[in-house]
Amino acid sequence: MESEFSHLYEAQLWLERAKDTIHASDINLKHELLLTAINRVYYSMFYCSTALLRSEGVVAKSHSGVINKFSELFIKTNRISIIHSVNFRNAFEYRQSVDYDIEVSISEEEAKLLLQNAHDFYKASSDYLQNLIRNSNL
Repeated sequence: MESEFSHLYEAQLWLERAKDTIHASDINLKHELLLTAINRVYYSMFYCSTALLRSEGVVAKSHSGVINKFSELFIKTNRISIIHSVNFRNAFEYRQSVDYDIEVSISEEEAKLLLQNAHDFYKASSDYLQNLIRNSNL
């Protein structure tokens, strides 16, 4: 049986991975590696969502499962702003394009906006988890 402590600990590990992935995206963008930067943007958001789900003891088995469960548990309950769900889904679509469409063209402005959205999502996720930890009985 998993404990609240193990859920929060695992959530923190996923959030650290998200932070590292955003940093990688920052570096990729700086070096004009736009497609890779966008891939990393999506994964940073995926890791943030996974962190939030793990804080609830939820494990999703697919990318669409993470997206849908995140929306169900955090957006529909107003615990996280809907803009983060919109941006997460948008990043997923961009990631699909940059990973699977050989003729995709992405502007630096698009990449910068997506990266800013990832930073904002990370902050919202981090704030939520820190508040959850402060208010837990651990």
